[in-house]
Amino acid sequence: AGFKEEPPILAAADASGSELLRGLLARLDSPLKYDQTHVVMLAWELSQHKSILKSLQSLPDVAQVTNDNALAKIYIQSVGPEYAVITLHSTGEFARKHKK
Repeated sequence: AGFKEEPPILAAADASGSELLRGLLARLDSPLKYDQTHVVMLAWELSQHKSILKSLQSLPDVAQVTNDNALAKIYIQSVGPEYAVITLHSTGEFARKHKK
């Protein structure tokens, strides 16, 4: 979804024609908050990058980043045995600055 679009869940509810999904969304106490973000996934083959394993294992599964204009969250998707995968989420400020 872009900056001038509704959150994807609302578009999915409309496209699906599901009265149940529309009804659930309509009953939310407050409107859905949708913040623009850029997301990137990184993966390492651990057999070739063994040093990364210890670093990633020291992080929590989800880390909020503070005092950074570009990076907001780090999600550890999986670590081992063969691969390590993380997802980085940008700040809204970064996403707005670099929108296409």
